[in-house]
Amino acid sequence: MPEIQPPTSVAEQPSTPVSFHAEPSYLVLKDAWPTAKPFALNGWFERHSFAPWLAVLLVVISAFLLLNLIGAVVLAMAAIPAAMESGGQISPEELLAAILEDAGVLLGANALALVFGMGLVALLAARLSSRDWKGFLRIRRPDLPGLGLAAVGWLVLLPVLLWTSQLNAELPLPQWLTDLEQAQIDMLEGALLGSNVSALFLLLTVALAPAICEELMFRGYIQRQVERNAGVVWSIVGVGLLFGLFHLRLSQALPLSLLGMYMGYVTWSSGSILTASVVHLLHNGMQVLVAVRVREEGQAAIDAVEDATVAWSLALLSLLLLVGVCMLMKRRRESVVGGAQDAVHVVSDPIISPSTLLPT
Repeated sequence: MPEIQPPTSVAEQPSTPVSFHAEPSYLVLKDAWPTAKPFALNGWFERHSFAPWLAVLLVVISAFLLLNLIGAVVLAMAAIPAAMESGGQISPEELLAAILEDAGVLLGANALALVFGMGLVALLAARLSSRDWKGFLRIRRPDLPGLGLAAVGWLVLLPVLLWTSQLNAELPLPQWLTDLEQAQIDMLEGALLGSNVSALFLLLTVALAPAICEELMFRGYIQRQVERNAGVVWSIVGVGLLFGLFHLRLSQALPLSLLGMYMGYVTWSSGSILTASVVHLLHNGMQVLVAVRVREEGQAAIDAVEDATVAWSLALLSLLLLVGVCMLMKRRRESVVGGAQDAVHVVSDPIISPSTLLPT
């Protein structure tokens, strides 16, 4: 067996030969961060030689089908009583009213769909890739200065998101798709603005649940696999685009994709998906709080929010500031880990027992 040289530090190359009596059966990866422990790719996917892109494809399809299946069941359960009362004939307006009759149930069901359709799917997929699923998903303490910079960057990003939303709304879309998205918007607005659901419940179901479940899937599992297959840049840009398109709202694909890319960048720059979850929670939480305030103030506040616009000059200034904040995040990362990369292959590492690398 050839001698193996373990790294003496995060950023340095191996120097001291170390040999194990047992030949490791799987690749061992090490992220750059001092808090990151090496983890073996010893799950079912890896034992059966699943390519990272194939595992991502299976996870995306599974999540999409589960989310829509649960959504269809909820809609059917809401529509059946109303359809029975009307003798089997129900208009789209009556269906929407029946669904929104108990907005808490609708929002709760949506949160459960996220838990089972995204969160648990991501956790299972990570376990099928490595027994150390936490390390695989980057579930670890984030770099605190990096977390603070990420929050500042989100504030700076907001005008850009609003401006790209305006730009996106001007793009031509097929009428059937416009009608479908409008139905989704009406349902969401009805649940947020036309109900008496408490602000706390809204924060739990509309802000916290997506911030955890979507990040486990996109910045946790998918970004890791794309990074292994295509590198850091594509793991940020490509997964961000996928995040924007996965929501099936082409009228908001640009701002959602930009937000997804930013959350991918802060995951990489801080070494933890918890940073992306905090940014996601801040973003969704702000929208919930605005909706609660608008609900309390009535139609005038709704019209004011719908008519609000962002000038291109403000968006440009915001973008320039965002670039500066991202550079600071990159420098912060370099100050901690130097030029070391994540997911670096080490044949074996002295802090890992060889027995943890063998199949069960």
